[in-house]
Amino acid sequence: FNCLFTLNDLWTPWFFPVEVDEPESLIHSARQQRIDAGLWHGSQVVVFPCHQYLSDQDLEKMEAFFKKEAERHVV
Repeated sequence: FNCLFTLNDLWTPWFFPVEVDEPESLIHSARQQRIDAGLWHGSQVVVFPCHQYLSDQDLEKMEAFFKKEAERHVV
């Protein structure tokens, strides 16, 4: 999959967008892990939460999920 931007110290996004070939599959996998994910306006962009209300545990779970999925969806 493909990250659509690089964060810097000035940005405070609410969502983290990722472009993938099979968005429905990635959303399904995320939801199975109890990670919120959604499709951005009918595109192939899946959005994940990225905000100050995420706990350290949430972030660790998402990190493990992204590492696992990156191995499956190499672009």
